[in-house]
Amino acid sequence: MVNKKMIKRTIKEVIEEQSTPSPTEKKKTKIVGPSPTSKRPTVAVTPPRTTKGKKAKTPNK
Repeated sequence: MVNKKMIKRTIKEVIEEQSTPSPTEKKKTKIVGPSPTSKRPTVAVTPPRTTKGKKAKTPNK
């Protein structure tokens, strides 16, 4: 009885573990990867260049 229960529990745990890591890994990769990488280049590179370019061109003209 104990062995059968343990085997059933282990199979359930293995199935749950296999189903859980895939969504958690996908969510973690999507949240951790794109947000810092996309936010940093877009916020740090694009706005300063646009503001400097527009401000520098307008006073010169």
